[in-house]
Amino acid sequence: EFETAMAFVIITNCVFIGLQVELTSRSASTSPMEFFIISQVYTFIFLTELVLNLTAEGFQFFWSPWCGWNYLDLVVVVTSVIEGIVDAIILLRHGSGSALLPGATSLRVMRILRVARILRVARIARILRFLHALRTFIYSIVATLKALLWALVLLFLIIYCFGIVFTQQAGDFLVDSEFELQVSATERDLIRRYWGTLPRAMFTL
Repeated sequence: EFETAMAFVIITNCVFIGLQVELTSRSASTSPMEFFIISQVYTFIFLTELVLNLTAEGFQFFWSPWCGWNYLDLVVVVTSVIEGIVDAIILLRHGSGSALLPGATSLRVMRILRVARILRVARIARILRFLHALRTFIYSIVATLKALLWALVLLFLIIYCFGIVFTQQAGDFLVDSEFELQVSATERDLIRRYWGTLPRAMFTL
């Protein structure tokens, strides 16, 4: 039941992130206070989950077979807390009518905020931890990447070999027909454009 509840929280958080990004991109302004409050609620829930896992597992949290997911949770929570702190500073400064922070400090804070917001996407990956069928599907795709790589290598070799053949034949044809009136200048230009060099021939194929 706890994992089901956390899966529901992660799904709703993914939807919330999408809505927040869409609203911000359309209005070209900062998010309203309601979004900030909802974001902090999600951060509190994720932080509580992390503390409970650390308490239950102890040092096994960092060395267990599924420690990769634990490290992902840790990154998500830390970035969420950083984002919440920076957002709070911005809201307090904006509400008081003063500048965010002076000089280079303000620039560093904004860079931290941008990185933290980009890393919010990592929260979506946490859903794989709770949806076994989806996780199995992703693992299957990853397992086929090696075969896909060799298939691409084979395809490249085939295109490379036929590119050599067509480029050589096109070059011989242009030399043999140089003084023949049956081949127009337009046709010769087209042959050079598509088959004049090996890279062009490969791209044409």
